[in-house]
Amino acid sequence: MKKKYIKLLLLFVLLAFLDKNLKAAILDVPSGYSTIQLAINSAQAGDTVLVRPGNYYETPIVKANIFLIGSGYNSTFINGGGIGNSTGSVIQIDGNGCTIEGFTIENANLNYWNNLGAGIDGNSFGLTAINNRIRNCRIGIRLYNNLSDSSIVERNIIQDNLGLCGIIVSWAKAQIINNTVYNNARGIQYYYSTPNIINNIVTNNYEYGIVSFDSIVTTIRFNDVFNNGINYSFIPDQTGINGNIAMDPLFVNDTLRDFNLTINSPCIDSGDTLTPKDPDSTRVEIGALYFLHSNIGLQNKITTKELIMYPNPTKIKLIINLQQPTNPQNSTIYIYDLQGQLLMQQRLQQQQTELNISQFAKGIYVVKVNNDKESLVSKFIKE
Repeated sequence: MKKKYIKLLLLFVLLAFLDKNLKAAILDVPSGYSTIQLAINSAQAGDTVLVRPGNYYETPIVKANIFLIGSGYNSTFINGGGIGNSTGSVIQIDGNGCTIEGFTIENANLNYWNNLGAGIDGNSFGLTAINNRIRNCRIGIRLYNNLSDSSIVERNIIQDNLGLCGIIVSWAKAQIINNTVYNNARGIQYYYSTPNIINNIVTNNYEYGIVSFDSIVTTIRFNDVFNNGINYSFIPDQTGINGNIAMDPLFVNDTLRDFNLTINSPCIDSGDTLTPKDPDSTRVEIGALYFLHSNIGLQNKITTKELIMYPNPTKIKLIINLQQPTNPQNSTIYIYDLQGQLLMQQRLQQQQTELNISQFAKGIYVVKVNNDKESLVSKFIKE
């Protein structure tokens, strides 16, 4: 009888655990919650806080295992107002296993006296920061005190953080992959850490490009480290080693902060072949932004922009809305999974198109609309 009771108790605990994880919720800002912080406060581990386009003047503190997902960094802004939180930062990570994706994060406290002033302060482990733009802070992203698990900093544009540094890694494990780090005081700084620094553009940072204050040479592969005050500091110059280059990345317009690559950029199809391919199945670029080749090859430059679509997340249908001046004529939509496999391809005939995605498995998908002049890219969540 006792053994049977124990088995029933274990079964009850297992079912309760599964029920909790299967019921991960999506909390919508601002339709369900007026602020990001209110949604985070109501969220449970594993929940997603989905933030619609807009300007949010607040400094969220994100608790453990929360997915904080914006609608894209061109439309969703978290603004610290030049004051920030108690450390002067915009977003404070206050637990393990958090994800921050799809925001412009800006205007931390720039006063160096007793202020950290980070865009994202990741004083925890297992942080994922992906597809964000971080600007006008003292530090773009700080990863600190997370030797137990590796954080991921991927496909972020980290620009104009002139107080201290674009990315700081201290006493931490980190994967720093496919970021564009431009016009900060220092580009990437690490100490008492051995981050993997792969496929990044690190340029025009006025003190250092990549600096290690404990003189440790970590994994530094297939980066373009160019035109910094000193490209590599306290470690040997890595140019010409392990795929690293020091060449002008040839942005579309760095004055206007358009970090798309022009067709002659040395960063196109020059990334580490051990990292996943681009959505168009070509070799990965160096830097944060894809260069999506036209159907006829490399002859045409395609400017990458964000794509407007809703509802997101969705279960059955996805509506694609092409904003003027994008012309649906000669445009084709492609949907890929995160492994780069093409799942759907369809010609567009009008500004608004409804797609049936009910057959897709739950997960995150990349949507791309191509024509001969531009490429619009975004992601959606299939529930």
